[in-house]
Amino acid sequence: ATTDAGPPPPDISLTLLGSKKKGRHVIDLNWTGSTTGNVDIYRDGDLLTTITDDGSHTDNTSNKGGRSYTYQVCEADTANCSAVESIVF
Repeated sequence: ATTDAGPPPPDISLTLLGSKKKGRHVIDLNWTGSTTGNVDIYRDGDLLTTITDDGSHTDNTSNKGGRSYTYQVCEADTANCSAVESIVF
């Protein structure tokens, strides 16, 4: 007999840290585990930017007030992605 343990955990581990600068939301993303030169960063399911992989990115939004965001980091042009992480202001 075999058991299905589900998909393996993602290779990329993502953490988020939120703060406010002059009332506007700022989210610091930090990740480990990517092996390519570039990563795609997604916010709320949409591609935010593609950057050289240095393990971090700061998203300076222009938003204020109560709001939530979801983020995911993927090796550029691949399906190797972090889990989707959420942050709430």
